[in-house]
Amino acid sequence: MKVKIIISNLSVLTKKYSAEISTIKQSLAALITADELKGITSEIIYLDNETQMQSLSIIAVKDAQDEKQNKDAITAIITKMTPASVTLVGGSDIIPFQTLTNPMATDGDDNVPSDLPYACCVPYSQSITNFLKPDIAITRLPDIVKATKANALLNAIEVATTAKPKDKKYYDNYLAISAEVWQGSTSETVSHIFGEPDKLHYCPPNNNDWNKAQLSASCHFINCHGADHDQNWYGQQGIDYPVALSVEKLANHTSEYAIVAAECCYGAQLYSLDDQSGLCNHYMENKASTFCGSTNIAYGPASGQGQADYITQYYINALRAGNSLGDSMLIARQEFIHQSSPLTPADLKTIAQFVCYGDASNTPILADKTMLKAKSFDPSATNIAYYTSGKSMSLAQVIKDEISVMTQQLGITPDVSTGQVNVVQQSTSAKSVLLKTRPHNFHSVLYTNVNKSHALGNTSNIVLHLLEENGKLMSKKVLYSKG
Repeated sequence: MKVKIIISNLSVLTKKYSAEISTIKQSLAALITADELKGITSEIIYLDNETQMQSLSIIAVKDAQDEKQNKDAITAIITKMTPASVTLVGGSDIIPFQTLTNPMATDGDDNVPSDLPYACCVPYSQSITNFLKPDIAITRLPDIVKATKANALLNAIEVATTAKPKDKKYYDNYLAISAEVWQGSTSETVSHIFGEPDKLHYCPPNNNDWNKAQLSASCHFINCHGADHDQNWYGQQGIDYPVALSVEKLANHTSEYAIVAAECCYGAQLYSLDDQSGLCNHYMENKASTFCGSTNIAYGPASGQGQADYITQYYINALRAGNSLGDSMLIARQEFIHQSSPLTPADLKTIAQFVCYGDASNTPILADKTMLKAKSFDPSATNIAYYTSGKSMSLAQVIKDEISVMTQQLGITPDVSTGQVNVVQQSTSAKSVLLKTRPHNFHSVLYTNVNKSHALGNTSNIVLHLLEENGKLMSKKVLYSKG
């Protein structure tokens, strides 16, 4: 039988949900029983349980928020027990994300909250480059940060317990929502997942006006703007950022066992602000099987594919091939590292920031042998470099050209005097330049005659990945932040 390890911290769970801790334990016991009927041997390990951890000759976690203690303990458990999959139970205040150094250091994010290090049996580090050989199928059953009621966690455990594989046709019923300015990119991604993008909608004109039939689709794919501690996702057309999807619109309208992937900035952010939580928590509380998204500012091109497009596409396609949530996230990570190499700073951030919520052994879709299955490969050739192709041009000309394209789209006159240009990272031949703009949006900076702030309220960025040779810029790739 396959072995699954369920990992949590009992003292934190008890302190957080004192009145419901018995119910949580009973629910986890029911999950273990259900797993056994599926041919999976599951065991719960509490990182803070001295007796349990001593029996494994592993040091127990003394400080629940100490990232190194959690990383060391989880890696030791995986090394000792060699499970097929691992499910972390609880949000970031029960088992913390690993805080990694942001390779896009000036893009507005101080760091990158990540579960990627838990998927790699290597020592604790804050460098993403040390976690480019993931080999553990690991996911997280999140609750709501700072919550006092365990509804969200109990619903997530219930879904893990009761879920059964469905025919792939069930998940052909999808809802895809994209910011209008990204229709080229999103239509390509949706086509690679579902075939014809006949259920892809753009915002605007579709501004949070979804009906119950649309929201009850069994698979949701979202490529919109998101913002820090914000309950909405946003579309875009020019300088207009209408709400594309809100918590209020989503409420009680999604189907149980839904599959959800979102490219949005902060799409998978776990937070509680004035007792309000984000859309990812609401999907899971409405009993979705899984949510794949980013913990902070994410990137992707306006046309073609890259970064967030690829990691979400790989994840859904792996699910549609009949893989479990854990295996699908592992496939997506491995495939992204393999296919995107050499990795740019934005690629490095992407592989770290995208996380998977749901139970690692849950397999939503019956296997399709004609599609991608879990595989092993040697990523030892993976290296860190930059985008390489294109015509020779100067840096000044690249910036001028890109601003010209955007101003033509908006029909306004550019003035870049207030913009900032920062070198994010560089080698002897390559660098990544970030056009970092001040709040509230890049239009109010690059185009000084536009002074309308939008609802997102956080910094937007244009990123140019550049390759230089003999003082000349040989190539470029343009990315836009999804927030």
